Amino acid sequence: MRAARLARPRATAVATAALAGACVALVGCTARLADLEGPRGVTQWITPPPQGADDAVDVPATFVLRNRSLGTVRIESLRVPIGTEVTTEPALPASIGGGRSIAVTVLARFRASEGDQVRSVKLETTGQPPLELMVDGRFQPAGPRDAGEPQPIGR
Repeated sequence: MRAARLARPRATAVATAALAGACVALVGCTARLADLEGPRGVTQWITPPPQGADDAVDVPATFVLRNRSLGTVRIESLRVPIGTEVTTEPALPASIGGGRSIAVTVLARFRASEGDQVRSVKLETTGQPPLELMVDGRFQPAGPRDAGEPQPIGR
């Protein structure tokens, strides 16, 4: 009876390992975009351009997303807002195998006249919700124009 109890967990473990191996061996075994792990957002404080200038300020951000599943994650395309450039390594469309990573480099442009903004990049695959990466650009507040330098406290 004791041998039968030990045989069941071993048989279950063997069956699970065989199923996982078959999943990896089959081409159709895919994972979801949501299975990619890594940071999904960055907040960057921006020094505004000189008073009166409305030059664009570029904020770079790199997201490294790792596939920790056994299947392959397929990324077909991406959607970006105006004023945002994106490159990926490997290039899209891409299939990210188990244990592999994709690097998504974002260059987001912000203007002080628009105020604080969020630039959202969406990785897309047919039949799945998009995976959203965000760059949050916040302009540092400027002090009052008539403020002088701090003075020591007199005795």
